[in-house]
Parts: sequence; structure tokens; C-alpha cells
Amino acid sequence: MWPTEVDALEAEQRRLAQARPQPWRPPDAPMNVAGCWVCFPRGVSGRGRVGDPAWSGAGATRAGRLVGPHVGEGVAAAPYLPGLMALRAGALLESVVRGLPQAPDVLLLDATGREHPRRCGLAVHVGATLDLPTVGVTHRPLGPRGTGRRTGPGPPARCAWTARWWPAGCEPGSAPGRWWCTRAGVPTSRPR
Repeated sequence: MWPTEVDALEAEQRRLAQARPQPWRPPDAPMNVAGCWVCFPRGVSGRGRVGDPAWSGAGATRAGRLVGPHVGEGVAAAPYLPGLMALRAGALLESVVRGLPQAPDVLLLDATGREHPRRCGLAVHVGATLDLPTVGVTHRPLGPRGTGRRTGPGPPARCAWTARWWPAGCEPGSAPGRWWCTRAGVPTSRPR
């Protein structure tokens, strides 16, 4: 069951943040890698309201071949609240991933993971609910950037990692998140 109230979700996030699951090891065979997300119409209700229409999709690939698309639709269970996306979209994501013809070996989400103020973003929560290893990939971190900008001279190289950052409450050096450069010479972080 997904929490439906802010206090209940924050308590669940703190509980999941304390969990220490076994480290994931990729299988020896080609992996079944899935990705998913939920989309809401832009501009219909400002930042988002309960009941907004939603469309969800998940797709899985094995050895570069599509093995399982699944789509669904529903409504937002909550308004948009930073750091609390599980209220709005958690159940929709769970449903669409469960609709894949086979469970993935790893799941990618456009969501925060441990780089969340309570160290339990939507990616962690979905993974715990589905009992799947997950990777949160986001361009909008929810906390301070820690050491901040990329280190080293010159423009960043493609596939270069940048300086680590961490959310409030995390010890420096824990590095739950990093910036990654996808195109050479393109800055990976902006000053706030």
C-alpha cells in the first residue's frame, strides 16, 4: 500500500532510508533492464492537483531488444509536492511495472534515489515496494550540492563524472548522487 498522507509518507521514507538491503549484483546473463515514468498534462492545474489525468509507461529491453512495453492510465493521487512524488505517482508506477510480461533485473526511473532530503526518493520507494534494484536518474536534485561544481580544468568530457553532492542531513563524503556529463563541453551543473 502506498501512503496517502504526507506524515505517513515521510515516516515510510525515514524507515526505508534506514534499510540496508543486500548489495545488488548484475546477473551473468544479459540483463532485463526496464524504465518507467508517469506523465501529467502541462499547465492544466498549475503544479498539479489530486485527480489530474496521468499516463504511465514501462518498457524493458534484454540485449538491446524490446521485450515488454506496458502502458496504463489513471489519475494523480495527490498534488505535486517536492520530495513527496510517491504520493502523486507511486501507485501508478508500481502498476505499470507489474504489468510488464516479466520482472526486470533492474529498473531505471526519472526520480531521486538516496539523494533525497530523507535519503528515500521515489526510486528507492518503488524499488522497495517491487523488491527490485532501482536507479534514480534526475536532473533536479532536491538538496544542496555539497562540494558543488565539477572539478578539474577545461570543459567536461563526455561521460565524465562531476563533483559529488549530498542532501541536507547526509554526511559529506557519502556521495548518494553525482552529476554526469552526457555531451562534451556542456556544463553539468548550474549555480543556484
